[in-house]
Formats: sequence, structure tokens, C-alpha cells
Amino acid sequence: MDQAVQLELSERIQAGQPIGPASARQDSVFNANLQWMRLVLARYGWPGRRLVGDEGSHGAWLLLQHSDRDTALQRTALQLLENAVGTGDASGRDLAYLTDRVRAAEGRLQVYGTQLQYDSRGCASPKPTEDPAQLDARRASVGLEPMAQYVQTVMAALGRATQCAASK
Repeated sequence: MDQAVQLELSERIQAGQPIGPASARQDSVFNANLQWMRLVLARYGWPGRRLVGDEGSHGAWLLLQHSDRDTALQRTALQLLENAVGTGDASGRDLAYLTDRVRAAEGRLQVYGTQLQYDSRGCASPKPTEDPAQLDARRASVGLEPMAQYVQTVMAALGRATQCAASK
């Protein structure tokens, strides 16, 4: 449901349609997921590979990635996810994204450059990141593609790759 409402909202934005109904559905889904994740984390800790498999663990990360209304829960989940990654029970990629999400929400520098910002043309770049010279090495250490490739992929998915590449 999380991904379905995200897709609906994105399609409405790209088509220039009003987002009101899609935004309300997104809020409802995100709130329900947030409540459910609170219960899961309290009862089981991080739902890792041993408990729910790779897909389930990644799904839990996705729901928490979209839980920006409760950054305290995201911080708690981040600690649980760090422990799970340390024991091989969760993905380092998921940890990188949640780390950056929490840091960006707190106004801190990112580590992996996963959170993007958009200029007036709609062209993406990473939000402020610590030690930019070593960014691609940190990204590679958790299985992420180089930053330039990541931005290019995002811009292509948004249908803006050509406009952004031509104006840089």
C-alpha cells in the first residue's frame, strides 16, 4: 500500500493533476504503517532476515523511511537496524538510507548522500554530505552506486535527465 500511494501521488504530480485525494490516502496509509511499525519494533526489535526474510526486512525499512512524522521512532529504528546489520540480519543499504534520512531530518550532514534536494528546474543533487571527497567510497562500502549514477537514475525516472544534464 505504501508504494501504491506513492506511485499514485507521483503520477498525479507528473500529470499536473490535483493531489488532494492522493495526498489524503497517502497520509492515511503512512499513519497506519507508522502505528503498525511501533508495535512491531516494540515486540520484536528490528524485523530482520531471520524473522521475516530479506523482503520483509526491506519492507520494514521502507515503512520507516516514510515515517517522517515520528523522527523519534526513526531514531529508535535506526539503532535497532544498526544492531541487525552488525549481526548480518539486515541490509547495509537500508541502514545507509535510514541513517541519512534521520540525519537530514535533524539538520545534520548525511553520510551516504541518499537524500536529495531539487533546484528550481527540478534537478537533483544530494543534500549536504560530510566529506564529499570520500562519498563514493562510503556508498560503495554498503553496496550503493556512485553518486553521479544515482542522481542520473533518479532524474531519468522523473523524466528530467536531459534537461538537467544539459544545463549543468
